[in-house]
Amino acid sequence: MITSGLVSAVLFLIMSHSKPLNTLAPARPPPSICCVYMVVDVLGQFAVHMYVLASAMHLARPLVTQVLLYVCVPVCVPTCVASQALGTMFPGFGSVVRNIIMRINK
Repeated sequence: MITSGLVSAVLFLIMSHSKPLNTLAPARPPPSICCVYMVVDVLGQFAVHMYVLASAMHLARPLVTQVLLYVCVPVCVPTCVASQALGTMFPGFGSVVRNIIMRINK
């Protein structure tokens, strides 16, 4: 996070010291932010991000319970108590916690 912030700051610094071109570009910029091109572009980016997120979750699903088992066991009591509280707020989370607790108690 710090590195990406520093890189962004340096890039903006470089852009602020750039000199304008002598000639204008041959094409005009879009007339407003809400033109069709911008809306399609933003929706396309959103679709790609959602696809990558769903794919990553699908690939990680078999490993999640194994990782949670190895991570939760050393700090079982505080983690499981907090997880039970979260399980009441998020229904899907409770079943994962119950499975982990059952595996620990075996």
